[in-house]
Amino acid sequence: MLWPPFSREARTAWEFPAEASAEPASRHEKWERSEVEAPAPTRSAPRQVIFMNRFFFPDHSATSQILTDLAFHLAGGEIDVRVVASQQRYDDPNAHLPEAESIDGVAIHRISTTRFGRSALIGRGFDYLSFYSSAFRSVLAWAKPGDVLVAKTDPPLLSVAAMHAAKRRGLHLVNWLQDLYPEVAAALGVPVVKGPLGRGLLQLRDASLRAADVNVVVGERMAEIVRKRGIAPERIRVIPRTGAMTKRSSP
Repeated sequence: MLWPPFSREARTAWEFPAEASAEPASRHEKWERSEVEAPAPTRSAPRQVIFMNRFFFPDHSATSQILTDLAFHLAGGEIDVRVVASQQRYDDPNAHLPEAESIDGVAIHRISTTRFGRSALIGRGFDYLSFYSSAFRSVLAWAKPGDVLVAKTDPPLLSVAAMHAAKRRGLHLVNWLQDLYPEVAAALGVPVVKGPLGRGLLQLRDASLRAADVNVVVGERMAEIVRKRGIAPERIRVIPRTGAMTKRSSP
């Protein structure tokens, strides 16, 4: 079975004739992972699924591993899968992963960003902004109308950039929410998300949730928060983190 947001039951509007998947290549063995048997879909599938997240295989961070499992699983089911990520690793901002490569049918586009790292808040902010800008341009460069664009939450508020790209290219937007920003930052006492700026960021985030075909959340508590922000219940799907994967990968 496909990940629920890509199944017929989730959104019939996403069904398109399946097209040829990206040409597979041998997986880099820097990170050993479990093999997954993914049956070919018997129903029509999206033309192309594009994931946006700052980190991807062979990075070991949590969001990277979750996304990696799902992306390879979908590609194994003959879906054309692309990933937009940075050239860095979570624990190494100076890493230079290949700009473009295809691994097991997943086409990976790694974009250039600033490299200040996580040590200072202002530097982290520049890294986020440069990723938003580069990822937005990358999606516009090769996305086709009708493709599915899936935005995760690293960096925070990535759904806002994804919303604008989806509107510009006529894409189906899926927000895959691992955390809720700016609420998490406010709870941690980050000063820049308080006052008018925080309210403005919240309004932008909510607009991106309303613009999505589906918002995938990790639990009922998060779903309730999203519903209270005015997001229609039919646009919310609860899928626990482990439910998004076929098997857990082991680094």
